[in-house]
Amino acid sequence: MDSLRKNFEIFFIRKNPSFPFFWYNGINILPLYLAVISLKPEDASLYYNLGTAYQASGNLEEALKQYIKAADLDKENPSYKSAI
Repeated sequence: MDSLRKNFEIFFIRKNPSFPFFWYNGINILPLYLAVISLKPEDASLYYNLGTAYQASGNLEEALKQYIKAADLDKENPSYKSAI
């Protein structure tokens, strides 16, 4: 599991930080994404990207929660503020 989580972080987060989907090759990756957030809870971009994914899936209430969390963690980022 650790290597899968590490590969996920390297591929999706570092190479594609705006990855906005919950599914990859038919697998729900939301639990894995949440696991990465638990490893890096101070990374505002993870919450912002999760908000983008929720918004894309139509879950606007959860998207807003994630955008607020991102803006709280990085008060200087205008993208995070404008998403709220």
